[in-house]
Amino acid sequence: MALLNHKREMFNPATTASPNSRFYYGWIILALSTLCIFFSAGTRSLYAVFYLAQVQEFGWSRGAGSIAYTVNLLVFLTALPLIDALLDRWGSRVIFSVATIFIAAGLALGVFVYQAWHFIVTFGVIAGVGFVATSQPLLGAVLAKWFASRRGLVMGIATSGGGIAQTVMSPLLQ
Repeated sequence: MALLNHKREMFNPATTASPNSRFYYGWIILALSTLCIFFSAGTRSLYAVFYLAQVQEFGWSRGAGSIAYTVNLLVFLTALPLIDALLDRWGSRVIFSVATIFIAAGLALGVFVYQAWHFIVTFGVIAGVGFVATSQPLLGAVLAKWFASRRGLVMGIATSGGGIAQTVMSPLLQ
């Protein structure tokens, strides 16, 4: 009932519902944000599932195998402020669309990985940029524009996508 009687918290021209509509479009944005975090955080956390098998398959040292994840974290750290500024400039549609392309390209190019530096470039850098752009801080900025109140609830629901992803995806792929 709260979903139907929820008055429009902020006017957003991106809404498709009329101002008199009983359904608030922000809940759709919340559901899509939660799914985005689910797939982004879930895919990123699968590195731990495949780490040992990958190191053994290619004969890499454990250090060489873990550098890709370290580079991924460094890309996350350094690119987050830049991508946040781009989000303010170009909007969420452009940023999240390009991020999806980066994640898909980084993971698809992983098929051609034979050396550790290949994995560093594909997973660490290319997919890393996509993971940054679909991260919780950026989605939180988008959700904050849709919800003037209930931000704690909304961020809690969206953030739970990452935890649910790790709980569901890791056991399924082991």
